[in-house]
Amino acid sequence: MGSDIDRTQQPANSAEISSPAPAPEPVKESEPEPSPVDGVAPSNQSKALAQTVISTFTDRLKLEAQKRGGYLTVGDIDQLSREFDRKREALETVFQQSFEQYVLVRERAAFDHARKFPFDRVIVNTFAELFSQDRVAEDGTNAVTRLVLPGFFMALDKMIGPDAMEQYQARCRVIVNRLSKGDESDLDWVTLYVDPEAKKVCFDALVTFAPYFEDLKKRAEWFLPLVNNKLTVDDDWELSDDGFRNLVEMMFSDLRDALADPESRINLEDYYSGLTCFELDRVFEKIDKS
Repeated sequence: MGSDIDRTQQPANSAEISSPAPAPEPVKESEPEPSPVDGVAPSNQSKALAQTVISTFTDRLKLEAQKRGGYLTVGDIDQLSREFDRKREALETVFQQSFEQYVLVRERAAFDHARKFPFDRVIVNTFAELFSQDRVAEDGTNAVTRLVLPGFFMALDKMIGPDAMEQYQARCRVIVNRLSKGDESDLDWVTLYVDPEAKKVCFDALVTFAPYFEDLKKRAEWFLPLVNNKLTVDDDWELSDDGFRNLVEMMFSDLRDALADPESRINLEDYYSGLTCFELDRVFEKIDKS
């Protein structure tokens, strides 16, 4: 399998997978790193524009009221309304430019994220099938949507630590650079998902993650708040217990299939050790019974 071994991935004839340390309580989580689009998020853009419009309107009302002895008639207000209506086109242009600026920044941020954190794409691809419209419709209230991702990445960082996550990111960056020949903007990301070395990185990570999901009920109690507390009031979805199970089962499905296949299992035992594969069997059995 892969060429790099992190602190929980052991080669043949070495110690078994280390038991994961208890994950910290969500209430004690540190503040996330600032988003690359902070300051131009939709809520910030809308708030700034709304405040500008309201301030302009109220300031003009106060000025006109002062000119007229402290009060305005219905006719005065109608006249001001017609004046503001004549400025509508200019206001629409401001809103359109603001929206276009936000879209460009988000597109750039998405590209930068994919370039700097390609492992995120690799691991999400293990359960991306859950995001399809047909699957979401089929799963109903237990569906998993892309809204799960901010909390999902935070959970991984908390479980194995940012240093271990960075090792996977670094290995995937090398692969991306090889596949793209230095021009990530022209990379078809599907080529990353099917690349043998990227698959090795993915399996290495899944072997590391698996012990943390052994007690699925306890993990769900910790995981769901991380995801759902990151949602906004405008989001019409939240992750359910069964949705969490769907995510876990899909994420580990390829690894479980490889363990069940005699030929693939030989390769896994050669790389991770027979003891590690036995421990993985035990983890997945407990998940199934939970």
